[in-house]
Amino acid sequence: MFDAPDNWELDEQDFWFRITPPNHDFIAQGWKIHVSATPLSAALTLARAGSILVRSKVAFKFAKNIDAIESLLSRGAARGSSGKFITAYPRNDSEFREIIARVDEVTQDLRGPRILSDRAVRDGSVVHYRYGVFGAEPVFTVDGTYESMLTAPDGSFVNDARNPWFSPPAWAAIPIDECVQTDASKQSKSPWIGQRFSVRAAIRHSGRGSVYRAYDEQSSTDVIIKQPRHHMEARLNGTDARDVLRREAGYLETFAPLRISPRRIALFEQQEDVFLAEELIPGKTLRATVEEGVESSKREYLTTEWVLPIARRLAELVSSAHTTGLVLRDFTPGNIIVTPDRSLRLIDLEHVAMPGSLVYRCYTLGYAAPEQTEAPPFGHAPDQRADLYSLGATIFYAATGADPLVPSQSHMPDGLDVVLRQLVDAMQSDHEALARLSPAILGLMREDPEERWSVERLLGFLRSPAGLSDEQLPAQQPGRLSPPALDCLIDDGLAYLSSSMTPDKRWLWKPSQFGSTTDPVNVQHGAAGVLEVLTRAASHGLGDGLDAAVQTGARWIAERLDRVPRFLPGLYFGRSGTAWSLHSAALHLGDQALAKRALEFAQTLPVKWDSRDMTHGLAGAGTAMLHLWEASGDPRLRDRAVACAESILASSVRRSGQIFWPVSACSESSMAGLTHFGFAHGVAGTGSFLLAAGVATGQAPYLEAAVAAGETLHRAAEIGAGGAVWPTDESGEIAFQHWCSGASGVGTFLIRLWRATGDQIYAELAADAAATVRHRIWRAGNSVCHGISGDGEFLLDMHHFTGETLFRSWAEDVADVLKTRRIHQGGRMLIGGERATEVSADYNTGLSGVLGFLIRLQHGGKRWWMADSCLESLPFGGIGEGK
Repeated sequence: MFDAPDNWELDEQDFWFRITPPNHDFIAQGWKIHVSATPLSAALTLARAGSILVRSKVAFKFAKNIDAIESLLSRGAARGSSGKFITAYPRNDSEFREIIARVDEVTQDLRGPRILSDRAVRDGSVVHYRYGVFGAEPVFTVDGTYESMLTAPDGSFVNDARNPWFSPPAWAAIPIDECVQTDASKQSKSPWIGQRFSVRAAIRHSGRGSVYRAYDEQSSTDVIIKQPRHHMEARLNGTDARDVLRREAGYLETFAPLRISPRRIALFEQQEDVFLAEELIPGKTLRATVEEGVESSKREYLTTEWVLPIARRLAELVSSAHTTGLVLRDFTPGNIIVTPDRSLRLIDLEHVAMPGSLVYRCYTLGYAAPEQTEAPPFGHAPDQRADLYSLGATIFYAATGADPLVPSQSHMPDGLDVVLRQLVDAMQSDHEALARLSPAILGLMREDPEERWSVERLLGFLRSPAGLSDEQLPAQQPGRLSPPALDCLIDDGLAYLSSSMTPDKRWLWKPSQFGSTTDPVNVQHGAAGVLEVLTRAASHGLGDGLDAAVQTGARWIAERLDRVPRFLPGLYFGRSGTAWSLHSAALHLGDQALAKRALEFAQTLPVKWDSRDMTHGLAGAGTAMLHLWEASGDPRLRDRAVACAESILASSVRRSGQIFWPVSACSESSMAGLTHFGFAHGVAGTGSFLLAAGVATGQAPYLEAAVAAGETLHRAAEIGAGGAVWPTDESGEIAFQHWCSGASGVGTFLIRLWRATGDQIYAELAADAAATVRHRIWRAGNSVCHGISGDGEFLLDMHHFTGETLFRSWAEDVADVLKTRRIHQGGRMLIGGERATEVSADYNTGLSGVLGFLIRLQHGGKRWWMADSCLESLPFGGIGEGK
């Protein structure tokens, strides 16, 4: 395409290809040039623009292949970043003016989408510009993340936000004549679209385009209007999202006589954009209907009486659609509307196709047949039997409120039929409708399309009361259905952690996507969390050669203790958890020098901070200091725990008998001003530290504040048939059930408060929190932070403190759920984290945290990252009234 001199630096990365002149020093920040392209225009765009950039010795990068380009043009692309095929970094404003004019000149006949974060150099140009960071090092924030920051003239930092609109800082003068620019302000100010529709509200914005609710003056009704952005979802065959919309409009006409989808009202063009106006179907999607019903604990949802009529209507919907000869290809709970009278209608028909026609692959994870997920990116559309699989998956969702996620074929050596049967078997005891409908669901979701139930067979099964009891399940394969032992999952996971270490890189274990922006040695995503799990596993005699892995991890962390712009106090995002983990590893290895270094390092961490929470602030630091004092006997660590507690008390806010610890409104944190109830950022976590500090030191003010925190959570609780839930903050919005924010984390504190005070109300609230956790184990992710592994830890706490075997049984249920989610990778059985099909080592969002729960379940031990020793030695109710 173009020739770069031999002495240029060529750096091919996973997504980008970077080209940098020799001895090049990037300026800290300035005006970037972005060039958009489609898959068809990319090669010419790169050849023409790249030649100018190379001749001018300007550094640049580009999306390295067609897959990367299509990703930038997909509906999942960030709106502010979509379309940025080439990014160039001029060294000054003069070079910027010269380069942008020349690149615009040679690309005038090429096509690409408008880049929303930028301003186009002229109407219709693929060349854009924005002010942003070039070579400035990411700033390590008080939230424990590295972020791109602009430096203002006064020396302050400003977030380099990629907003989906042109938003340069006020102090950055645009270096070219603005009179030739175009933006939305120069377009028509008319509120009407297509001369008859007035937009009422935006329903959804994405990289692909927008969906609006609008008023149709002609019919005096509200309608839905879809507007794809031109050149988004562009393909090598020359089509883009506008062509998809036109095709959808045609299918609405095809389905119109069947009355199973919205009516097409108008298809029109305006200012190069294509719009589709269609009937607004009243109601909610099936997904939203089930979610709201389950979360509200309405007893009618997920019952056989509720699911059976839904299943019949789903079958009739598919049957009716198939009379057209078409295949839907994306029949899912999100594409079905449940109307107020509980009839069902199809929406979003953009993937409908004629079987055998050439199409681009599309599917929704969990709802697509193997012939869809394993199809080539561009090939022949499947036949209508693919929709039968989706029908079975959608009935599964209606019966459980959970997506039928299974690994890809390459991660599923036992075969799809076996894995699905195991999943259904595991879930039946919790879902009565699934137990009744399992023959139909498994029949529809057979791996071989030839073996799938027909719609007629399904309808016969659903209409016959005898069928619901007499129909036989598919034949079992002897010896294939027994779930793997937990010990096997633990051993494989530990082997993966040991073998995937990369001591020569910036990260000891490859982190998750967000984790890569944080401190590489923290607990949340970094090496400290994984090391703590390896250390405890080694102390139990698990795995092979774990001591060597512990030693490698401890040395790696020790070498990087001081390599951070500033020390943050938090237990998970700061460095107090790092000191904890390093000390544990040193004791296990018998390395007294390393243990001493960990304790000395802990004494350098802040004891005054704007945040008082567990993950980022002083409650986390104080918890670590208590643990290290208990482990070492060093009184200086006790003093630092006390200093943390005093600082927390001094910043408490009391009103109406309640206590809160808001993040300071003046803080640099993204959470400035927030007041949370949960464990990670709020009352539960801070109260937990104060309780431990009060028990350990005998300081009555700490204990009084902990009890006040318990009373605050008592008042905030909302108790229903399914258990107790708590709002995230004072806004009243209900949180997740999890450790970070919700029932699991609140219960973690309350059961300890009951142990210390003997006040039965806290035990009752904790038990209600446990019921909430158990109620949702099939509808939550895997992780510790906001998934069932953290919830399982809480259930083990409940068993430990109360002795009730029910809670132990519920924790075992969590393990059973995790077993159904195993994936096979490199000959090992592993568990994904936040994304169930992706493995990362991260403690709070990935595999090591899941292993931590399973190890504690199987082999015992204390709750991870809790300073419980003094509480364990306290007589029951030891700080109760009069004691």
